[in-house]
Order: sequence, then C-alpha cells, then structure tokens
Amino acid sequence: MIARRISVALASLALTAGSAVALAAPAHAGIMEGNCRYSYRSPYLSVGDTDASTTDGWDRPVSQAQCELNSVLKYTYVATDGSFGQQTHTGTVLFQRCAGIADDGIIGPVTWSNLDSWFDKGWRCYK
Repeated sequence: MIARRISVALASLALTAGSAVALAAPAHAGIMEGNCRYSYRSPYLSVGDTDASTTDGWDRPVSQAQCELNSVLKYTYVATDGSFGQQTHTGTVLFQRCAGIADDGIIGPVTWSNLDSWFDKGWRCYK
C-alpha cells in the first residue's frame, strides 16, 4: 500500500513537472500483484459508486479496490471497470469473510485497511 501511494504520488509529481508518465494497467491488472496503481485514496465505496462519482480527476478508487480484490481473491474475478456493481459487492463480501470483518459489502476504513494489508503481503482468500 505504501509503495502504491508513493508510486501514485511520484507519478503525480512527474505529470505536474511536465513529464509524460503512463499509468496504464493491463486488463487483468489484479492478477499481477503490485500492479494496482489506480488511486491513493480510500473513500467509502458501495454499490452504485463509480470512479467518476468518487473523484474529480484521474484518481480511480473503485478500480483500485477491484484490482486489489482480484489480487487477493483466489477463486473470484471482479471486473476492473470502475463501477461498483453486484460483482464487486460479491467479491467484497467474500473478502470481508476471509478477513474476519463485518461482511456488509461496503468498502470503508476497516475493509480498505485489511484489503491493502492482504494485497501488500500477497495473501490470498480461498473462498
């Protein structure tokens, strides 16, 4: 998580300085651990949220959550499409059960903290 936030901050600085920095990720970015570089923010996310509705620029927190879910969920794929729909909700609930936290399907501070930790450590959820 720290590495992700530093890399996003450095990319932001480079863009501000006039350098061109590509932040594109492969279609299945979550499968390649360490490749989730969509956002440094951790806002509350739930069904109906989109990257466009939760940010005012290039920052993409829904895609970040989806990418991290794909990295930690062994048997479930969540489309990294920037839209928090039923698939993302289901993946979130499965992860929350693995982490032993409230399984409400909402990504708030506790879920972000656990998701970031699991992602950083390369842990997998086998539900």
